[in-house]
Amino acid sequence: MKTLATLLITGLFYCTTVSAQVKKHHIDYQVIEDDSVRISMNEEFHVTGAACGQVIRYTHLDTQRNVFIGRFKDVSTSNPQLVITEGGYDALGRKNGDFITRYSNGEFMA
Repeated sequence: MKTLATLLITGLFYCTTVSAQVKKHHIDYQVIEDDSVRISMNEEFHVTGAACGQVIRYTHLDTQRNVFIGRFKDVSTSNPQLVITEGGYDALGRKNGDFITRYSNGEFMA
């Protein structure tokens, strides 16, 4: 009985410890120059691997805080001349100014 109680307490402690660990999010990107990067994203603008990307974001990345800074441009992987979204972030990674979004035919979204 004492062994069973010890096993249960140990198992409970282990499960609590494992579930309390925080996973760090890894951003896969290619450095173009200095803090300029190229990041692959899916159609919902979630970061993804290059092979799965439908959108490429050209931006600046603060790697200490994992935030975008400065101007950015999102282009279609199937038509790199098509700018889907463009805008900017301030030095703290907050949206700053106008964000322009276009449909896949290049027309502005309302």
